[in-house]
Amino acid sequence: MTELTQKVIDTFQTRPNVAVLMSLGGSNAERLLGDPDIRKLYDISTVVSDQPSSRGAEVAGEHGLDYLLRPVDRFRTPDEREAYFDALCAELGERGVTACFYAGFMKISKGKFVRELPGINAHPADLTVTDESGVPLFRGMDAISAMREGTDGMIGASTHVVADKVDTGATFIRSLPIHAPADMTDEACHQRIKQAEHQIYPLTLRMLGKGLIDISRMPYTFDEATGILTDASGKVVDYDK
Repeated sequence: MTELTQKVIDTFQTRPNVAVLMSLGGSNAERLLGDPDIRKLYDISTVVSDQPSSRGAEVAGEHGLDYLLRPVDRFRTPDEREAYFDALCAELGERGVTACFYAGFMKISKGKFVRELPGINAHPADLTVTDESGVPLFRGMDAISAMREGTDGMIGASTHVVADKVDTGATFIRSLPIHAPADMTDEACHQRIKQAEHQIYPLTLRMLGKGLIDISRMPYTFDEATGILTDASGKVVDYDK
């Protein structure tokens, strides 16, 4: 895990050629692509989607990027999943892509794809809350409701390394916990979490691109109210360098 995390950190400092992976509406993709600092730090060339109904083509066109639609509904076997991602890895490699931003991509990438195209993702829960073996408690599609139930009504967001096992990669930045009243719907929670994601995801990418992420100081915590970022020891971090 440490090796993969360091590979992301090292790769993202080199102004890599990036593919943005998305499946649905693309709010995170648009946020990242519309950030001039991120466009200076990364050579973003391609938008990839697995769903014909996504806004991938529209988002790519708006930002002058290539678009790849590689449709798949579900994988019937592990071999199908591996074959899909091996083929996509080869195709992106031919285009010179060396890293990925996951922006609402609903498929779990595996194997060679994860290793050869290091990636970062945003997740709608606090991945620093783990079980005794260090596995995050609030993973997968039900992360929002699981976090609410497991933390007396709190929600949050994290950015993390994309790893073989879903939502288990090291956390770069998490938001401070956000209180969600009992009568707040999961959809309303999701929209509130997106506000946090739209701050910590670009921040993570700016810090990675500028070489400001130190693996020994992870995970960092971002306070939306004050804009203050602290490292794992509680020390305030200057991220505006």
